[in-house]
This record gives sequence, structure tokens and C-alpha cells, in this order.
Amino acid sequence: MNKIIQALRQGMVQQLTVANATTGTVTGGQTLAVEVPLEFNKILLKSVEVKCSKNIRFSVAFYEDPTEQDPRYDSGPVSHRLLDVLDYAYIDKLGQTDLHMRITNLEDPGVDATFTIEIRGLQLK
Repeated sequence: MNKIIQALRQGMVQQLTVANATTGTVTGGQTLAVEVPLEFNKILLKSVEVKCSKNIRFSVAFYEDPTEQDPRYDSGPVSHRLLDVLDYAYIDKLGQTDLHMRITNLEDPGVDATFTIEIRGLQLK
């Protein structure tokens, strides 16, 4: 039994992936499309963390195809920092290794900010 648990733990540690990205400036009232580079095109997303350079309201959504209109995930309005624990099997429909994300600055025009993104997940085969 202990060998099975040890093998599972080693397998999960070896497959854990973390992706990071930083956006350019997002103007108040605007939406920015961001391609977050992943190691794999099939991943079990475990958490999404987005930090804003200012204490403002924003929202985050991601899509399996950048041309889609209906998001697979939508955070709704958040302030300054988003940390969401997920259990979502993400498969890039284009066969690329990107998470297609859109960040919307919900503030008035003139309130600009940048965002730092961190994605954690496990490789799917």
C-alpha cells in the first residue's frame, strides 16, 4: 500500500506544471486577450492566480479556442487579486500549448493596470 501511495505522489510531483505571464497595460473599460504559454495542450487546471498592479476591479475568463464567445471559466468581478482553485480539464482546441485568457479592466477609462498570471495544473495524457 505504501509503495502505491509513494508512486502516486512521485508521479504527481513530476507532472505538476506552473505557467507564468505578465500583461501589458490594460486601460480602464478595456479587455486584453492574453495567451498564457503552457507546457502541454491538455492540462488539469488546479488553480488560477491573477494579481493586479493596482487595487482595482477586473474580471478574468478563459476559452479553449480564442474565437469562442462563451468562456469555459469566468471569475466575475474581483478586486486586486484573484486566486481560484479549480478542477477543470483544459484542452486547447487548436492543439497549441496556450491558455486563451481575457482580462477585463472594470474601472473607468484612465485607470490603467498590468496583471501577473500564474496557472498551476497537472498534465493530462
